[in-house]
Amino acid sequence: MTKEDIQQLRVIVREELESSITIRVDPRFDSLGRRIEALNYDIKEICAMISEFQKLTRQVAHFEKYDLEQKILSSYKNIISITKEAGITLPRT
Repeated sequence: MTKEDIQQLRVIVREELESSITIRVDPRFDSLGRRIEALNYDIKEICAMISEFQKLTRQVAHFEKYDLEQKILSSYKNIISITKEAGITLPRT
């Protein structure tokens, strides 16, 4: 065998090894990549839910500190804001 023959054999063996490794490994990594992507999305969604819950909890805790008059005025402002957003006119008394 000449040096060229040995070099060609090395190239062929290297290509075969790379293709067999790629075929065996890639499907697992693709599946793992999709799972990681799904977990990442789930974690972001959970963090958003926790953040929203914390905002609501802070608002409730803040509201609880008000005296009765402040609670009524705050509730009235919220009701007016909601009716405007919904396009509803409240009856006048």
